[in-house]
Amino acid sequence: MFSPLEVTLKPSRRLWWLQLSSHLALVVLLVISVLPFYLILCLIGVAGLNLWLSYRQRRGAIRALRWDADLHTVAIYEAGQGWVSADALESVLAWRWLLILRIQAGGRRRRLVLLPDSMTRDAFRRLSVVAKLAPLQLSAPDQATRS
Repeated sequence: MFSPLEVTLKPSRRLWWLQLSSHLALVVLLVISVLPFYLILCLIGVAGLNLWLSYRQRRGAIRALRWDADLHTVAIYEAGQGWVSADALESVLAWRWLLILRIQAGGRRRRLVLLPDSMTRDAFRRLSVVAKLAPLQLSAPDQATRS
């Protein structure tokens, strides 16, 4: 297989534009709605706050992913923390154009949304294949052995 696979990630421009356009569409719909003015302003403020928080989350995002299907281990690289081994891989959604990994690592749950523009095409294809074929059960990093 492609194991071990280490992928360097970058923020997806497609995902950013999708979020931005959906927030702008929400603002337009709120402006043309018949809701009271104060409620429209509150909802526009919430949409702006949500967009700002998603931008901040992009800056402190996961920078790399290491998946060893033979050892049943997954590790993520975070800026400031280095490599963190995943405790659990809760679920995987793998489509041709989208890959969503729910990872529990370092006591936190993270949802990693990956589009083909967040890495090289070949790396996305390999990661999709590993995600579809590898089991979700992970070994503890100190107990991992090649089979």
